[in-house]
Amino acid sequence: MRNTRRIGILVCVAMVAHFVALACEYNVRDVGFVDLKTMPYKLYVYVDADTAADTREMLDDALFMGLLDSNIDASIVDMGSDEIIPGKHLLKNSPLDSYPAAILESPKGYTQVLSLDDALAGGADGVEEKLTGL
Repeated sequence: MRNTRRIGILVCVAMVAHFVALACEYNVRDVGFVDLKTMPYKLYVYVDADTAADTREMLDDALFMGLLDSNIDASIVDMGSDEIIPGKHLLKNSPLDSYPAAILESPKGYTQVLSLDDALAGGADGVEEKLTGL
């Protein structure tokens, strides 16, 4: 009789522990205040006609790998193109005079000029390292 009671208590404790382990630690009230609509930052990398094709390809690969798990949308802006391309408007107030170069734009419109000279010397790995530090 005693062993049966002990086994019954152990079974009940195991079942309660099992259901507690399956319970979610967050309730609807906690999740209701989470802002899931974050605006991404934008990184514009400017290249010109003097930028070699292999450098452009390396930059494209580095942008993909370096920003893979971030909230930054990156694009390469060709300065030799006459098309209306997003990101060209940022050059009006920037001190950029050599290319390739980059400007990071926040969702609120704040900008930061990034020098890529030292990163380009390290190749794709150098650019990826620079981008992961953003």
